[in-house]
Amino acid sequence: MRTVKKNRELVLVGGGHAHVQVLKALAMKGPRTLRITLVSDGPTAFYSGMLPGALAGLYKAGETEVDLVQLTRWAGVRFVQGRVTGLDRSRRHVQIEGRPPLRYDLLSLDIGSVTRGTDIPGVRENAILTRPIGLLLDKVETFEKNFANQNAIRIVVVGAGAAGVELAFAMRARFGRRIADTAVTLIDRGEQVLPDQPTAVRRAIERALASHGITLRLGAVIERVKPGAIACEDGDAVPYDLLLWATGGGAQPAQNAFGLAQDPHGFIRVKKTLQSIDDEAIFAAGDMIHIDEHPAVPKAGVYAVRQGPVLAENLAAMVTDSPLRAYEPQSGFLALLMTGDGSAIGSYKGFAPRGRWVWKLKDWIDRRWMRKFDPATLGPSPVMMRAGETPADEDSDRDSDRTDGMRCAGCGSKVSGLLLADTLRTLTLHENPRVLRGLDTPDDAAVVRIPEGFATVQTVDSFRAFVDDPYLMGRIATLHAASDLFAMGATPDTALANVTIPFASNALMQEDFRLVMTGIVEELNRMGATLVGGHTTEGSEITVGVSMTGLIEEARVATKGGARPGDALILTKSIGTGVLWAADMRSEAPGRTIEGALASMLQSNEAAAGVLAGGTAHALTDVTGFGLLGHLAEMLEASRSTDAGRGTDANDGVGARLIGSAIPVLEGARMASLRGTKSTIDPANRERVLARWSVVGGTEPLGTLLFDPQTAGGLLAAVSESDAARVVEQLKAAGYESACVVGNVTKRKGVIEVESQKGAARAQPATPARVPA
Repeated sequence: MRTVKKNRELVLVGGGHAHVQVLKALAMKGPRTLRITLVSDGPTAFYSGMLPGALAGLYKAGETEVDLVQLTRWAGVRFVQGRVTGLDRSRRHVQIEGRPPLRYDLLSLDIGSVTRGTDIPGVRENAILTRPIGLLLDKVETFEKNFANQNAIRIVVVGAGAAGVELAFAMRARFGRRIADTAVTLIDRGEQVLPDQPTAVRRAIERALASHGITLRLGAVIERVKPGAIACEDGDAVPYDLLLWATGGGAQPAQNAFGLAQDPHGFIRVKKTLQSIDDEAIFAAGDMIHIDEHPAVPKAGVYAVRQGPVLAENLAAMVTDSPLRAYEPQSGFLALLMTGDGSAIGSYKGFAPRGRWVWKLKDWIDRRWMRKFDPATLGPSPVMMRAGETPADEDSDRDSDRTDGMRCAGCGSKVSGLLLADTLRTLTLHENPRVLRGLDTPDDAAVVRIPEGFATVQTVDSFRAFVDDPYLMGRIATLHAASDLFAMGATPDTALANVTIPFASNALMQEDFRLVMTGIVEELNRMGATLVGGHTTEGSEITVGVSMTGLIEEARVATKGGARPGDALILTKSIGTGVLWAADMRSEAPGRTIEGALASMLQSNEAAAGVLAGGTAHALTDVTGFGLLGHLAEMLEASRSTDAGRGTDANDGVGARLIGSAIPVLEGARMASLRGTKSTIDPANRERVLARWSVVGGTEPLGTLLFDPQTAGGLLAAVSESDAARVVEQLKAAGYESACVVGNVTKRKGVIEVESQKGAARAQPATPARVPA
């Protein structure tokens, strides 16, 4: 059995209509030597054909979105969330805001467009722009929540194209259901509604607008937009409470930083093959392009949909040196415009059918499109099904470039020394004068001088990749390891990295290693620590381990022992990462919940430790692999003799009471837990706690979450009850929005009580089966 050697990198920028088709097509039939990364500024992509229906209330939340996180996982594609700011074509780098660039061999762009006409004074300040479409629904919902007048509303939609017409119908339906006096006006500077449609269709639309009480005002040239009113050149003023700007698509400003040829309006010029006219390694599709051979192609999603299969075929052809296919835009298509009331109007070759059956047809077409990209309906991942197969379907005379048979183990599996040296030269390390021998010297180990009066605090953590972004893996692994030091009150000083990189071409392995190490070094530099060495090897997947050494004055060591009866228990972060990643592996976690979990993991515990360590907390620990109950149990066990010798009750054991409803939980984790999803380590965590502690009370539905292993979780502290409110306030001010009191320490030795609601009666077991702590 041979290992397929990845040797080309395709980066897809944007999750538009064309790219979601590329993801699916290349996953099923693409070259196996091609590695793919999708970069998107959000975890989901809206389907433009269904957005007006969502605004009208005809679709539920999520029904109009393609979950890019889950789709890329199904397709075996890496997902990077970030905003692309430019290209370095000489180095073949995609530049991304706030993170290291990504290298590419092939690049495809599908980032959509922005709303035109925003140069009119006051538009950006007062109107809701309809592009990018992903922001439109949120902005309308925010306006609706804050709009106080429940008796009357004036809505103005600017732009009488297809988008503006559907938005006018959607706003009439959305607000008309609860506000009797809902006035909607559709404005355009032109003399016709839907000027690109036949007369019969325009007349049908005009009749439908009139029947819905929507005022159509044409030939209105807008001079300025003021708060609450539009000023026209003829002197008229059009009042509004809600203003939507639907004036068509313009080029994204970001395209100016790509260095690619543009048409006079700023759109990327491409050939019929969808390649940039001045760089054959770069492709583009959708609303952002101008096709030189087809200059009249509208900026509409229906054309982007037809470009998707051509784009996927041509990207694959670039890898296999096959002929490229030309994109030929369709001469005509069925257009369906919803009217917000369960009906729609069609347009096809001059005909304009209208009725509920037209809406049902549109709804069926749109839902069928969305099912094509829903992992829940796509079946098993084709990447998993193809795992372990030899690449017999590709040219056998190229095997030497992509397969290496049996890979060596032991020291033979080390990453190339040249690759290692080249990568380390790109890193900027925090300077530490006490590092006598480190990465800048060729010795076998690091030598570090320890300052007088300080002790060292050491820890190590390592785990397999659970996120397919090597840069984030490096950051999270470093923060996870540093958390142990922060919980002890120590300052991180030096670190060793142990990294396993998937076998691929030298260029791809170096890219992975660069991204992992950049993530590690960035976090180390932020906390003032220095990387002094490490080890690298190749394997089947990325694994990142970080061993850290911290410094602390011996008298200032914070420990997990010291909790006293009556102390308040404070948790600094929400829990649920283990459940969410287990759900993610089953394609059951929406992308936005995964991004929320990542944001929590990437929040360092350093500032929280600064609030809690140094005497504020009687006991302090971090919540990681053993879960909240596991680490709470460790704290209570370590505190069993803390009262002895203090002149108090000389109590040799403490317990705890948790308020279930107060425990902060990451979005999506509770629902996943209710479905029965749990981490594979959940049974071991339960056994570990229940073997020594009696856990009583309303543990469900929190049960799974209480034992859920956390990656880069928060801190758990026992503080005096009188200090709790002040400490929580300080934590929130430091950025820990979830920080709260989750319970208190009790005198019930060996017992952890869990109350499902604050103030609920404590559950008492008939025969508490527990082993004394």
